[in-house]
Amino acid sequence: MFCRHGTLTLVVSFFLVVWGGDVLRADLTPPGSTKTKQEMRDIIKGEEDFVASLRAKEIDTAGIAEQLLNRGVSYGLDGDTIRAYIDYTMLIEMKDAPAQQVALALLVRGTAFSESGDDTRAIADFSRVIDMEDAPVETVGQALFNRGTAYRKAADHQRAIADFAKVIGIKDFSIRQVIDALIYRGLSYEQLKDTTNAVADFTRVIDMGYAPVEKLAVAYLSRGVSFDHGGDAASAIADYTRAIELKNAQVEVVAEALVHRGTAYRKGGDKTRAMADYAQAIELSNAPAAWVAQALVARGLLYEEEKDPTRATADYTKVIEMPDVPANVKQEAQSSLDKLKPPAATSQPAAK
Repeated sequence: MFCRHGTLTLVVSFFLVVWGGDVLRADLTPPGSTKTKQEMRDIIKGEEDFVASLRAKEIDTAGIAEQLLNRGVSYGLDGDTIRAYIDYTMLIEMKDAPAQQVALALLVRGTAFSESGDDTRAIADFSRVIDMEDAPVETVGQALFNRGTAYRKAADHQRAIADFAKVIGIKDFSIRQVIDALIYRGLSYEQLKDTTNAVADFTRVIDMGYAPVEKLAVAYLSRGVSFDHGGDAASAIADYTRAIELKNAQVEVVAEALVHRGTAYRKGGDKTRAMADYAQAIELSNAPAAWVAQALVARGLLYEEEKDPTRATADYTKVIEMPDVPANVKQEAQSSLDKLKPPAATSQPAAK
């Protein structure tokens, strides 16, 4: 599922364990592990013995590399992240290993680093793939996309935009990946307040005519946000409406579009439509708690403007009592609720 606020497109998804301390082979040791040094020595020796057994069978370097890559993927899918890391690293450092397999190992290891929150090492691995002269174009394109996403996570939007531009420019590259790159680049332009280029990228996705519905929904929503930021409320409302009415659009996209459209209506003085949008977001089945909470807070503010503190209090209280709500939204609800409370009565001194 594509999230407007972004996660990496992963080849294999697994998490690295955090390691502290030195071991015999630093190049074969994950950045962290809860394993003891002796346990790590035993694991590494087992992996090295596996390679030695393959060589004893006179399997060539390409065959060994293929087995390490496949076994690393299998380990990762089974949750054995330490052995997966070791297999990928042994392949990457193997002399004369085929470029295609080295590139894939770097890509998947970089993805694992990114999943664990270590974007510095992730970017380093993606960069090694990108800099390889003989890596397959599909792998380079994926590495560029993943590095761009890592840069975006780190708020380095200029570098992210540059990487996404390269993905978009790869001839005969995966259309789905190009669509993702256009959306992510548009989101980075949006973060830089470059609404013109943001709108242009989202429009390219919309105008393709064959973007999957989940991408089209994100493009309409994101373009609506960019129009909003650019002061074009009418165009923003039109795009939010398209996202809301799009058949099979993701519930999280519909919920966000309803809240944004409601706010646009409210700013334009149409409180009736605003109230209806907030109510629809609140009642939307399986809507994310964050957007339900924002709709409740927004509706509470509208109730305050309508001099209905009872309903406003009810909406703010619901947010405060909800689980899985962002702290800033709860804080806004609590602050609004506190302002509605009557001032505490001050006691008068007893008459003498």
